[in-house]
Amino acid sequence: MTLQEETERLFRQMQQQKEQDLAKLKAMEEANHQRLRQLDREHQEASRRQVERMERDHSSRMSAFKKEQEEQFQRTTQRLESEKRSLEGTMQSLRNQQQQLQNQVTELRNRPHRLVKQDRLRATRDYTAPST
Repeated sequence: MTLQEETERLFRQMQQQKEQDLAKLKAMEEANHQRLRQLDREHQEASRRQVERMERDHSSRMSAFKKEQEEQFQRTTQRLESEKRSLEGTMQSLRNQQQQLQNQVTELRNRPHRLVKQDRLRATRDYTAPST
């Protein structure tokens, strides 16, 4: 084999090696692109699941908060209604006392003058403040 032939053979061999290396690099590049796309899909799926989980957690917390607010509203409403009934009872008692006092005033006005004067003195002496 001549030097020229040996040089051409080595050149072809180097050319083939270069083409094989280039093909390997292209294959590796394509594999890397596919892996990147796969990682991107996995990341998007993980993000979607995390968002769904956060939405469920938020929904659960809001539901629990709303339930607690409703229960607190019911307790407050019941307490206020109880206080209202108590105040209505007190008001009725005060109206009854007022009516009794009005009846006593009317009765005293209808008595003869001398008896009224004696009753007034007795009432002043015996009077005690009503308890509240």
